[in-house]
Amino acid sequence: MQWDSSPNGGFTDASAKPWMTINKDYTDWNVASQIDDPESIMAYWKQMIGLRKEYSDLFVYGSYTSMDESETGEMVVGYERTWSQTGQKAAVLLNFSDQIQTVPVEKYEGFSILISNDGRIDPAKNQVELQPYGAVVFLNA
Repeated sequence: MQWDSSPNGGFTDASAKPWMTINKDYTDWNVASQIDDPESIMAYWKQMIGLRKEYSDLFVYGSYTSMDESETGEMVVGYERTWSQTGQKAAVLLNFSDQIQTVPVEKYEGFSILISNDGRIDPAKNQVELQPYGAVVFLNA
């Protein structure tokens, strides 16, 4: 990620030639433009890093179990993390498509949403609607 909208994205002097190509959208997508925006991608990743630190037993050391495609659908990757010493469990659903994907979530009844980038729960149908490239993390209490 570029630092700012200055030439070369703030990585090097304007007269220098960087060894890597700078993204064409660096004037719009850079740290300086997102640092104070609570809705930015940068803010989202800060939240994700904070959750990894807060729940390190679960997300770093917990056991990993993949969900079968029959549970999630073809375009959603799902997995569960479990910390056996406390019984804490998380379920992660990641939509890898540019279309809305719907995943049944009845087995996560009683779980809360730890973080989401616009996953919508339909309690009547016991499903989550993941927006294109959306993600949701459920956590048991």
